[in-house]
Amino acid sequence: MDNESIDEKEFLKRTNSLYLTVILRYKDHIEKNEALYVPDLPRLVDPGNAAVTALAARIKESFELYDYDQNFMDAAEYAYKYIRREVPSVSLPIQFWQRSNETIENRVGDVFDKSVLLCSVLSALGCASANVVLSLNEGREVAVCFEAGSRILAYRFDEDKPHEFGSRDEMRAWIQKGDDAQVYMFNNISCVDL
Repeated sequence: MDNESIDEKEFLKRTNSLYLTVILRYKDHIEKNEALYVPDLPRLVDPGNAAVTALAARIKESFELYDYDQNFMDAAEYAYKYIRREVPSVSLPIQFWQRSNETIENRVGDVFDKSVLLCSVLSALGCASANVVLSLNEGREVAVCFEAGSRILAYRFDEDKPHEFGSRDEMRAWIQKGDDAQVYMFNNISCVDL
C-alpha cells in the first residue's frame, strides 16, 4: 500500500467502493450481456467442469469406498453443508451469473449461484435426477432437488435441512410464491416448466 496513513481495512473499504462505482456505472451494459433466457439455464450447470469434479472427488474421498447407492445421501448432505459453510451469500446490485467454477474460485455467491454449484456437484457425484428449481414472480425462489427412492428431497440455502416431498406437484407448491409464479426445473441436460 503506498499510503501508510490508512490501515488495510480502510484501504479495502475504499477499494470496494471504487469497484462498486465502476460496476454501477456499467450496470446496464453488464446486465444486457449477462441476460439469460429460460432455454439457456442448463448451460450454467456443469458437472464436468474440472473444479466441480475436483470438489466431488474430495467429497468421495471422505468415504472409505464411495458407492452411489450406499453413500450418495450422505455425500449430498456433505456437499450442501460444505457449500453453505465455504461459500458465503452475497447479493450484488446487478444481475450477474456465476458459473460453478467461478463460485468455487470466488468462494462467494448468491443463493442462485450456490444452487447451481450444488446441482453440478450432485450430478458429478452420480445423481442423474439433480435439478435446480427456480420460481419467478416478484422475486425468485431457488432450491436444488433430487429423487431419493419414491420421494423428492429439496435443499434451499436459507434453510438448515432438506424438505421431503412425495411428488413434483408438492415441491412446486412449496417453492411457488403466488399463483402467477413461473416455476422451472433444470440441470445440464434439460429445462422444463413445472
